[in-house]
Amino acid sequence: MVYPGTRSTGCGQCRKRKIKCDEARPGCRRCQKSGIECPGYYRPLELRFHTDGGNLLHASSLKKGSSSSADTTSSAASASSAADRQQALLLPPRLGLQPEPLWEKESALYFYQEYCIPPSPDVFSGFLNFLPNIVLQSEAGSTLRAASAASACLALSRRSKSAHLYQRACSHYGAALRGLNTALGSDASVIWNDETIASIMLMNLFEDIHGKPFKNRASHLTALIQVFSMRNIKILQAPALSPLYRWALLHIQIRSFYTGESFDCVKIPKRDISREDLSTGLSILVAQINQFSSEWIHESTDLDDSRHKPQAFNAPAPEEAWRIQTQLDLWMDNLPPIVKRRTLTTSSGTITTASTRMLGITWSFYDAALVVFYTAVIACCRAEQGPSAETLMALASSRLTESLDAICRSIPYNMGEVDRRGRHVATPQCKAGSAYYIILPLGLVTHSQYSSERHRGLCNEALEKIRERHGLIHEGSCVEMLI
Repeated sequence: MVYPGTRSTGCGQCRKRKIKCDEARPGCRRCQKSGIECPGYYRPLELRFHTDGGNLLHASSLKKGSSSSADTTSSAASASSAADRQQALLLPPRLGLQPEPLWEKESALYFYQEYCIPPSPDVFSGFLNFLPNIVLQSEAGSTLRAASAASACLALSRRSKSAHLYQRACSHYGAALRGLNTALGSDASVIWNDETIASIMLMNLFEDIHGKPFKNRASHLTALIQVFSMRNIKILQAPALSPLYRWALLHIQIRSFYTGESFDCVKIPKRDISREDLSTGLSILVAQINQFSSEWIHESTDLDDSRHKPQAFNAPAPEEAWRIQTQLDLWMDNLPPIVKRRTLTTSSGTITTASTRMLGITWSFYDAALVVFYTAVIACCRAEQGPSAETLMALASSRLTESLDAICRSIPYNMGEVDRRGRHVATPQCKAGSAYYIILPLGLVTHSQYSSERHRGLCNEALEKIRERHGLIHEGSCVEMLI
């Protein structure tokens, strides 16, 4: 094999032209004379290895037939040197000079880029776009900063499959947990600080990204519900919800769906919602659906047992279902066109799009709530008698199928595979924050007894893509509790 010679240390342009470079600084004179901007010089860091004893070994000393042993005058010294090198080769090397990334900043940038979604005027109020500001305004070493770093490091570790980042995430999570417990135990005024709510929500996000089974994870939302109770806050009755409270409301309502519990902080206000905006009206409707559904899904283990008939409503269950259905229809009719979905027919089939991707995912959440609602209505009608119940059951069955179809039709757009006009996108544009919220509607479809094989196949395929792209795992046991 012919020796290729020493690698050129000239600038990139001279190496490309294969001419001698004078290696002047900051740019070589040949490039200056040619009127070309000098691209600079490639200077990789020298990697040096250390043994566990701290002795420095250059790569040249590890080559076979090193000249160092040949120049020795003593055979004993030569044997000792060879033995030392042999021992060094058997020990695990570690880098003496290693470029260390700024993991905290890299994780924070990735987290804010992927999970903080800016608002769209008159369409979508944004998601976690307030988080960078309140984290920067918090004190160094605060619980909020530790909780933010924990979620950020875990999010990037799931994406990059880095064990080192995972260890950092767990370390920050432990620090946040200890700090919050100490603060709540020593100072009761901490519950009045919105940073406390943000810290709890970030630790809940950590558990969600981690993907632990629902029954094994720490229930930070229980603490959050207690904080709202001590502050005597009724989230749905507030005249104007801050983005932080909307975030908390969403997850408390999801937990309410999971467990069938009713929480005082999300008590349903008695007002007409037909003129409410998308976010407020959807939250109130979901609360009503949850109140109705929890009676018939979480407690009605025997539909023929009269003990499980609803006791929470003044009207019989079918009439209450009709009332909720009427409110759903009125609210949908009064929404402005800009926030409504659009159904398009493309060469690959029928798809559903919206003005923004997060708005489309919000509608998928709405469809998921309807799946739970109509499943409960069907269970209710089977326990009731009369033509009214049969009519309602037929309507519920039809609407249930439409809701399942709507979730599946929205998958290409929500996953970023097509744009709002239905045109195919070469590179999917779905962020990790969007994928995080798609998981629940998709998982609900895969576990619904009314889903077809086509429904389950499409949703399982989308869940697998989310796992491959973002490292987010669908935890099925929590969805099974819903239906």
